[in-house]
Amino acid sequence: MAAAEKDYPIKVGTFLFTMVEPHPGHEVPYNRWYEHDHFYSGCLVGPNVFAGDRFVATRRLKDLRSTTANDMTSDPLRGSYLAVYWWLVGTDEETNRWNVDNVNWLHQHGRMYAERDHVHTLLYDMQWNVQKDPTGCTIDLALDHGYPGMVVVAGDVNEGHTHEEVEAWFRETYLPEAMAQPWGPELVGSGTVIPLADDAPADVVRAAAGPRRFLQLHFLDHDSAEGWEEGYAKIADAINVGGDVEGDEGRPRVAGGNIRCQSDRPVDDRGAGRRVDDDEAAAPSVARVARAGVGDVDADLRRLAGVERGVADGEGRDGQVPGRGGRCPGDCGRVVALETAAGVVF
Repeated sequence: MAAAEKDYPIKVGTFLFTMVEPHPGHEVPYNRWYEHDHFYSGCLVGPNVFAGDRFVATRRLKDLRSTTANDMTSDPLRGSYLAVYWWLVGTDEETNRWNVDNVNWLHQHGRMYAERDHVHTLLYDMQWNVQKDPTGCTIDLALDHGYPGMVVVAGDVNEGHTHEEVEAWFRETYLPEAMAQPWGPELVGSGTVIPLADDAPADVVRAAAGPRRFLQLHFLDHDSAEGWEEGYAKIADAINVGGDVEGDEGRPRVAGGNIRCQSDRPVDDRGAGRRVDDDEAAAPSVARVARAGVGDVDADLRRLAGVERGVADGEGRDGQVPGRGGRCPGDCGRVVALETAAGVVF
């Protein structure tokens, strides 16, 4: 942050990271439930939750993920859908209490979606962040900024070392060099684990991550697959050598990449919207096509269902999925694809 810039009070203190796998054949109804109900009722209507966004990992991006066994994803093809939410600093206990009570209430009133599995759902305490441009987007605005790519990196601090040492290595050694490269991030935020409440819903799998775990979100201004081999494909080795970090079998987890889809918005005086498709490029491997109105939504979703299943079970091409409307009304909206580094590199 520039010295002359005001230090605003809206700051992220905790983030909710929830990666889910819908059951085969349920990709479309799961998306519609999350878009129209749970994205809001499960999080954003609550106190202190000031931002959120959704991402999807396509097969192209999953193919970039590490195949090393880890406790983040039992299978590189699982963990298709990711949502991230910002909570105001200093409110984690209050917000977590509301969140657990609220989701339990939603369960009791039939407002949840049973045909999906939690792959990795956990709270993280935002410990530090680094901006490439000191006057650019801050971590607090990152989920509203519309970055076209994101990479998730997770690891464990080695015995005998501290999170502070790992932070110093990233700040002083790795990130200055990475941010100077075409494949590098514009903004990075790093968090440590906050354990789930004892009475959290039973369908949320208790993650094996402990106090040595860190999880980083790397926001990119490009498709996260760009420069993958030169950059994020090598981050595990760089961390192991210089960062006092370990992962399963000696390797940290690098969660793949994400790419962002355009939000739905009117495109002509008939009130037509634009939706995700392969016919017109909106971002690398993600595109949009006009539709004639709300009445066509179900037909569009049925048409896309086969591709959605490809996203979930690893068969098929890059995803064509209905996404969050973001700031614009509509049935489809912004979606980011988790590429093995641009979304999540596990």
